[in-house]
Amino acid sequence: MINLFKVSLVRSGKHVLTFEARAVRLPGYNGSMGILAGRQSLLTIMEPGIITIHDIADHQHVFGTTGGFCEVVDNETTLLCGSLFSPEDLDKEPDSSSQPNYLGDPQTMSENEKREYVVALMRKHLKTSTATGS
Repeated sequence: MINLFKVSLVRSGKHVLTFEARAVRLPGYNGSMGILAGRQSLLTIMEPGIITIHDIADHQHVFGTTGGFCEVVDNETTLLCGSLFSPEDLDKEPDSSSQPNYLGDPQTMSENEKREYVVALMRKHLKTSTATGS
């Protein structure tokens, strides 16, 4: 039996998407963090970075966030994101850099700096994923 859990993406009080997921990887406060079904309750800060969600059909969905919070309770995960980017949103974003800059202290970065970092990181991730076929 496949263990699944509910994942909701929320931005600024607005529900964006919900998935039945097999796994989630997110940019946690102290590094990348994975979540699977049955996870113990958790509340953590998300840093700017990439969120990947593997759904019931094992398709990978990729999003970028400038940060936020992750809450896991009763096999439901809620990702409250400051900003949320999908691959389709990248076409609307200017290509300011082909390489993501090193993420400095998010507390001292402007929202625009976080946004530029996440957009560059997503472009690099999607380019790599396409080249490797994953």
